[in-house]
Amino acid sequence: MEKKVRVSLNEHPESRDIPQFVHVANQYDSSLYMVSREGFRVNIKSIMGMMNFQASNGQEVIIQAEGQDQEEAMEAMVRCLTGKG
Repeated sequence: MEKKVRVSLNEHPESRDIPQFVHVANQYDSSLYMVSREGFRVNIKSIMGMMNFQASNGQEVIIQAEGQDQEEAMEAMVRCLTGKG
């Protein structure tokens, strides 16, 4: 499954937010990826991949989740990116 999300955080999602985001992603068994509008795709469970992604406020990204707990994982990723929850 996949969902388009607009990044909406109080601050630029810098290195302070990335480890927390990766930590949340690693709580799920599903494969999780983030895809930019340009097609750049990274594994959300990889701290190095996420640091290279450089998502910014207002940017639209696609979250892809596949696995047994994909719905729960998707909800958690959306909450992390939108600051809701």
